[in-house]
Amino acid sequence: MSPEYAGDAKGYLQYPKPSGSIDPQHIVVNAASLAVAEMNSAFNWINEELIGEDLDLDFKLDDTPSFFAQCKVTASVPSRALTIYVGLGCIPSLVGITNRLLQLQRGGPLMLEIEMQGRHDVDAEKWHPRENRVGALIYDYVNKRNTSTSTADAILLIFFHEVAHALRGHHWLPPAENVSAKKHRRALESDADFCAGYLFMKYQLKKLSDENRSYAENLDELCERLAVAAASLNCALQIWRSDVSELYHLPQVRIKDNIMGSYWAWHELNISRGFIELINKAHGHLASLDHVLGFRLEQWIAEDDSRNIDDEKERGMVTEPIIQSIYEKALTLERGPIRGVRTLSNSIMKRRENYRPVSFYSYSPILFQINTAGVRSDI
Repeated sequence: MSPEYAGDAKGYLQYPKPSGSIDPQHIVVNAASLAVAEMNSAFNWINEELIGEDLDLDFKLDDTPSFFAQCKVTASVPSRALTIYVGLGCIPSLVGITNRLLQLQRGGPLMLEIEMQGRHDVDAEKWHPRENRVGALIYDYVNKRNTSTSTADAILLIFFHEVAHALRGHHWLPPAENVSAKKHRRALESDADFCAGYLFMKYQLKKLSDENRSYAENLDELCERLAVAAASLNCALQIWRSDVSELYHLPQVRIKDNIMGSYWAWHELNISRGFIELINKAHGHLASLDHVLGFRLEQWIAEDDSRNIDDEKERGMVTEPIIQSIYEKALTLERGPIRGVRTLSNSIMKRRENYRPVSFYSYSPILFQINTAGVRSDI
């Protein structure tokens, strides 16, 4: 369905409602409305950047209770056209997750620990990210940055991931002879995660500029929003996908690509305040999430899980070289606001020589370290 008909969607409201609590349906509906408005705004920005280009994009919503997003080719070369689909079924899950993450970010882990252990004073069933997706929400509806706005941010990362597939020409990048189809697909997904983070931050910074709002006064909030959005998506991916797919890196690794892409949008505008310091500060209060969900979800893969550590190594030693191998071809296909980002970042994206990824759920302080030696100064 087209975005203007989102108000008629009902499927995404199909979620277990906790007994004995205030019905959170109005917050889910508000979050859905805001998410659709944000995607429309971002889509308009993308299309403005594509004026005069040989690439056409369309955008549709899917009224399904499942976690779903897709970029589908509708016309091939020379006049390429693609349609972006985003399912609304993930919204209840993201509402439940972001509500808890915001409380963690603002007040630390105590409230979440109490609720997850069943000692919450509210006469309601405990929040469970799979069985009771929304739970009894902690009221934050009147705040400037609240559950609805944070849910919309998480949806934007999903949306920009699919847009990145279109803008980078992924559908027209065949695998090399010595690369399996699965490893090639995983490299494209990783590249899309990087570009999603880049587009997210570039879009938010553009909005600040259009509204004549100072970068300096809003950088902390931008990093806090990115931290919650990325963590929400990490949770949602682990909740909805109980099996480990060979077509994607693990969620903990994928959000590091989101963060790295956001760093490059920041760096491109030559913002003086340090992204690394701010993103670590923003994630500091979310550290207990990994521990708490580790004993609530059997399939949860923690930051220090050996599978995650191995996946990080795989990301650097296998996936990144594949991305580099398709670099020249991608340059001829990429369009719009993503154009040039891999050129700008290419010297640093040979990752394991220059980049040590952030550990979002560690209590240790500064773990996000980037060696910018050799990076062009004009970005």
